[in-house]
Amino acid sequence: MSISDMKKNVVDHIYAMKEHAAEVLMELVRRPSVFGNEMGAVSFMKGTLDAAGLASEIIPLNESIKSHPEYTNYTEEPVWNGRGNLVCDYGGNGKGRSMILNAHLDVVPGGTWTEAFEPMRDDNIITGRGSSDDKGGAVAAYLAMKALADRKIPLSGRLSMHNVIDEETGGNGTLSLLCDGYTADAAIVTECTDNVICPSGCGALWFQLTTTGTSTHTIDVDEGISALDKANQAISLLKDYEKYFVDHCADHPYYRDLDHNPNQLCISMIQAGVEPCMMPECCNVEGGVEFVPYKDIEEIKKEMRQWLLDKSGPWLRDHFELRFDKLHNAAYEIPPDDSFVTCIQSVVRDLGLPDELKGRVSSCDSRLYPRVAHMPVITLGPGMTKNIHTSHEKIRLSRLLKAAAIYACTAIDWCGVTEK
Repeated sequence: MSISDMKKNVVDHIYAMKEHAAEVLMELVRRPSVFGNEMGAVSFMKGTLDAAGLASEIIPLNESIKSHPEYTNYTEEPVWNGRGNLVCDYGGNGKGRSMILNAHLDVVPGGTWTEAFEPMRDDNIITGRGSSDDKGGAVAAYLAMKALADRKIPLSGRLSMHNVIDEETGGNGTLSLLCDGYTADAAIVTECTDNVICPSGCGALWFQLTTTGTSTHTIDVDEGISALDKANQAISLLKDYEKYFVDHCADHPYYRDLDHNPNQLCISMIQAGVEPCMMPECCNVEGGVEFVPYKDIEEIKKEMRQWLLDKSGPWLRDHFELRFDKLHNAAYEIPPDDSFVTCIQSVVRDLGLPDELKGRVSSCDSRLYPRVAHMPVITLGPGMTKNIHTSHEKIRLSRLLKAAAIYACTAIDWCGVTEK
């Protein structure tokens, strides 16, 4: 059988599994795999893979990653024991190149969306928390692997599916697998891109700013120094830094023609004071910076701190602390002429889909592959980027099937096929 016939056989089988895909996705959405409660979804996917004849294994999280520079500190420390990622391998009997399909099973909470974990289907659309981010991607990866196995495609290189946890909290699930040696020659991360090929992703840096003052009773307000007032001064300076930051961002080919600027600074939380009748002695501010891959994340940290030192008045200059103790996801980019990028472009063209390259405007686990394992990575998934983390999160089954077809055909081209 020719390679083109193999691909057609596999793609036809993927589209024939539309109802199976819908059933698996809806069952997966029903499992509320929020932070610390992911293993119900992991166990369900393991059972689904096992039933398809695809052997899988749950790999416990490795606590030693706490000392790794890419480790993200949790807002709330989780229970480590009993939590892990799911790994499934197929093929690899020859000398072909290996490839990973990475999808995360953890989701953000439903919040006020009371039906978040009660999936609804309206013909081609499935609505529910995680349907787009990223359980739809996980099901697409599963369909690709199942179709290859069902049609007995003898991949020369190993195809691995990694269903990870802790993506929403910074990426420690993927980091754990990489540090345990679960690497390959290339990876596709199935995060939401509307099936657009994304060889680049923005960075995300969360910061914590603390200002201090001198507390007095309201009757002596003129004798005190309000930490809240000083925090507001610092916030104004940081917004000025945002303007400088945006104005001095180099034009990047992956981020042209966007409907908004991907370089942004957001102030999200402020806490100060203990009593209405007391001037606050301490104020804590938290926020985040999103940025394209034109500067290293360490350079941005230094710039922000130096900006406050240079622009602050005498009191603020000596009474602020700027920390980066939480999320610190670097931006990354894979060159457009990389062999893995051109391989996927060729696949999508053959499938009659657009082959344009775009930068992803939000951060995800993709950056860990080049930074930790020096691997090329593409972010490409069926999810709709505009409705993730909302009360109307949804996915189109047609896009899920297209993503599965892309993954399967890429595996055939990248991993190669062993001649019988």
